[in-house]
Amino acid sequence: MDLTEWFMANEKGRTMHGVMKWLPIRTAPEQSTVVTIVRDAKGERNEQPLKRLGRLWFFPDGSMYVYYQPTHWRPLGTGEGGVR
Repeated sequence: MDLTEWFMANEKGRTMHGVMKWLPIRTAPEQSTVVTIVRDAKGERNEQPLKRLGRLWFFPDGSMYVYYQPTHWRPLGTGEGGVR
């Protein structure tokens, strides 16, 4: 069972509309591409797929790391439109 299947089966991880809740970044799996976001007093921004390697976050192809620390994550394919 991959991450998306596990979260799909875990109803506690969903809103009443079936959208995945954002999870704390400290729980993100290493070396798996997930959707990340920055949430703070300025709002939500920088939503994009990234892959964690240690303390750094890279583009999925590994070509470059980002110069910020995401605050939340969720599995790929679990956004507003449901599973893609």
